[in-house]
Amino acid sequence: MSPNLEVLIPDLINGVESSWRLFIEKYHRILSGVARSYGLNDEADDIAQKVYEALWEKNRSRLRIFKLPLSGGDQAFRAYIVRIARYYCLDTRRKFQKISPSDVVDEIENGLGIPDISLKEYEEAYYDLLMESLELSLRDIPITQKKSLFLHALGYTGKEISERLNTSLGTILSWNSRNKKKLKMDLESYQIQRKK
Repeated sequence: MSPNLEVLIPDLINGVESSWRLFIEKYHRILSGVARSYGLNDEADDIAQKVYEALWEKNRSRLRIFKLPLSGGDQAFRAYIVRIARYYCLDTRRKFQKISPSDVVDEIENGLGIPDISLKEYEEAYYDLLMESLELSLRDIPITQKKSLFLHALGYTGKEISERLNTSLGTILSWNSRNKKKLKMDLESYQIQRKK
């Protein structure tokens, strides 16, 4: 019997071992199949394992994204984990082919192309992973500080933000400085992890 996602996801978030076993039984074939579709037959189980780790890390934040009841149900969840698997497949192929984003651009510009992976597909995966990392990083910032950061990004001055949020100018400048550093460090950390 297939586990109900409305029960399974909260159990996964809470680290219930039997639920993780059910999850792996249900989705392992799908995830390893994604890897095989990218020609990564020998790495299929490793890719699936990376997806499990991605769902587990950072206090299961990738699982917490789903609000219950799920709109789209199992299909939406399956599409989500398949997308994660695709990103790991693209990243693994990039490492095997020793291709950096700048190499991709150079090879495309020189008309050489890259076998079995389009620039658009590569850029979309790279962009999506960066956005996911950014979204996870932004979750840790309190809402008022996020508002301040977004207003700053829109070009408002510190004084204008201070007036809009009814907060002292010094506090606004401190928040923006600290949060820009945090986001930069998180994105740099993500870049370093990808290079390993």
